[in-house]
Amino acid sequence: MISAAVLAFIILMFLGRIIGLPVAIIIVSGRSMQPTLWVGDLVVGVKEGFKVGDIVVWCLKPTFCVVHRVVEVRDGYIVTKGDNNPAPDPPVPRSLVEYRVVAVIPRYVWVPAVAAAFAAYVFKHREYFSRRRVATGDVAVLLLSSFIVFNAAVALLAPTYYPRGAGVLAVPQVELRSASLTGNGSILVKYVVRNTRLTSVAYCYLRLKGWGSVRCSARVVGGSEVLVTDVPQRLYEAMIENGSNPLLVGLVVNMLYGRVSGTYYVWCGWRPLRVRVSGGVVSIFNPNPAPLKVLIKIYTASKPGPANVSVEHVVMKPWGRMRLDLRRYAYASVRIVYRFRGREVVLQYGVRP
Repeated sequence: MISAAVLAFIILMFLGRIIGLPVAIIIVSGRSMQPTLWVGDLVVGVKEGFKVGDIVVWCLKPTFCVVHRVVEVRDGYIVTKGDNNPAPDPPVPRSLVEYRVVAVIPRYVWVPAVAAAFAAYVFKHREYFSRRRVATGDVAVLLLSSFIVFNAAVALLAPTYYPRGAGVLAVPQVELRSASLTGNGSILVKYVVRNTRLTSVAYCYLRLKGWGSVRCSARVVGGSEVLVTDVPQRLYEAMIENGSNPLLVGLVVNMLYGRVSGTYYVWCGWRPLRVRVSGGVVSIFNPNPAPLKVLIKIYTASKPGPANVSVEHVVMKPWGRMRLDLRRYAYASVRIVYRFRGREVVLQYGVRP
């Protein structure tokens, strides 16, 4: 009776995963968790909470399960990975997790123990088998049948290797749409995002020929765009003055179920200053999303002859405007000098009369 009860309990534990018991025994059938778990090892799983680093059993259906280690838990999903696998599994909902592994029975422990128990049982009941005149062939048939049943049980109850291409979620896809300057001098990188969303920026750098790499700050906007907000003005000034193009932006962006990295070229269509003179007023406009250094010389006089000269060094802000009112002078002219795309630009305007 005791032997029958023990056998019934063991069978029940093996069936625990299929019928949803709080505790279950599972046979390891793959090599993805080596050297932690080996083919033929038994794991004991219990229905309780888990955390990153725990080994869990998650199942798509009662006969299709995976025993892998949790490497990430986020937003109702988990990511697992076999210790012997080169990459993580596709994300799966937390609701698919059936058990947390709390104990391991190595194959080199339980297989000899079962064999010894079977031998002890046969030895104990040797007189019974002798009276029944059990032939050697009958024992061989019994062993073969037991082997077939055991292998069928392993095929049915053991976790199945999870094919990476058969994810329960659609594969996340992120592609570059555009990278361009904004009106305030920031850089906006737009992506085409499918089956995921961007969450945060892990790393950002800028690179310009002759300047090396510069760290930058960036943030995710709307789940599909990244805004680089602290582009150093000296880079823009060098680009406008020397005609350096393009600016290289490197990003490492976290997203749901993974991370995307890339380097993108930002081409800047720089335009010269716009100057307008009307009625003794000079209007200057910087049509670029970046600052521009300008030297302004103003010549004024009350009558023909020598003029007074004033010099101003101005940094025109992105999209900035400047207004010079010279209407109070009888004679006035303006000279504007700045470097633009590798050459010096000199503009001379007669303002008054």
